[in-house]
Amino acid sequence: MSKLSEVALSGDPLGASDVELSGSGTRPLGEVRLGEHRVVSYVTSKKCGVSVFDPKKGEVIGLRTAWPENNSEGSDELPGGPYFNSSASGAGKSDPWVSLSCGRNSMIIKYESRDSFKDSHLNGAISVKRSADERTQFVVIGSTEERAKILKKLS
Repeated sequence: MSKLSEVALSGDPLGASDVELSGSGTRPLGEVRLGEHRVVSYVTSKKCGVSVFDPKKGEVIGLRTAWPENNSEGSDELPGGPYFNSSASGAGKSDPWVSLSCGRNSMIIKYESRDSFKDSHLNGAISVKRSADERTQFVVIGSTEERAKILKKLS
């Protein structure tokens, strides 16, 4: 992911959150709106991160995880791996659940919500795929080739 271009974000969502995101070495790689939530993906020197901003509540769900150091670590169920995973959800019943799979070449964000929603405002090396249940979106960040391989495998 070190070869991916940094994207310009509107405002400074990374600096405004209470998660340690701002500072040197933090590179935003993509953003998308999923319903009312703004999802921003970024990398640091050896970590992937995602922040999900809820403008109505003024809350942030933030996740960071390192990518595996070698091929014997992590999960390799999807192309572009291996991946280390982490997940979190908001405190409210209607808040989304978010998981982050971080690899050297790509990252995958799984976003689940009780409400149906549309994706919009894609920015960066990012693709979005809705699952059959229409409550889950997969956000894939990586090169065009990596994203195509991963999107083929996701359901």
